[in-house]
Formats: sequence, structure tokens, C-alpha cells
Amino acid sequence: LFYTIAEGQEQIPIHKFTTALKATGLQTSDPRLQDCMSEMHRVVQESSSGGLLDRDLFRKCVSSNIVLLTQAFRKKFVIPDFEEFTGHVDRIFEDAKELTGGKVAAYIPQLAKSNPDL
Repeated sequence: LFYTIAEGQEQIPIHKFTTALKATGLQTSDPRLQDCMSEMHRVVQESSSGGLLDRDLFRKCVSSNIVLLTQAFRKKFVIPDFEEFTGHVDRIFEDAKELTGGKVAAYIPQLAKSNPDL
């Protein structure tokens, strides 16, 4: 997993890991990654590495979540390519926000009273 992110380097900046993580669809705030992220913050504060992780520090940080992270980086999630998926959603949104036709649903009283331009 380290070498997938490191691209031949012996150390990786933590921000490179978090950027790669977000590209898989996982967020650093994901409760399943709480142990991993806490360990990463602890290691950075205790280390003089300046936010760089070598292979051993990286392994120590991700060991509690290795199965989830391996699935994410090997694109084994339900949505394997999250960046491509979000690109499709963005395009659908951009196309749909220009649509102004249609009417509010009059058969539901609360909707009939709503502003059709919202």
C-alpha cells in the first residue's frame, strides 16, 4: 500500500496520503479511519519528520485499518473509481441546474405552496 502511494519515494508527505485517500471516496473524518488518523496525527507530533512518513511509520499508522484501505486503493468498493463517478454526478448537476420547466406537485398541499424557483 505504501509503494502504491509513494511512487518510488522512500517517504511520503501525509497530505499525499490524505489526497490519495479522498480520491478513493474515503474521507479523513470517516469514523472507520479514526484510529488510523489519530495515530497519524500522534506520529507527526512526536516525530521530527516534518509530516513525512517512511514505510515503517506508515505501516504503524494504517495497520488498524489495513483491510479497508487495501480495498479502497485496489478499487474494490461498490464504486471502484470514485473520481470518475463524482465527475459524472457533477456533469449531471450542471446539466440539470439549467432546467427551468415543470411545475410544483399540486397534489401535495405543502409542495403546492412552495416557490417553484427554489
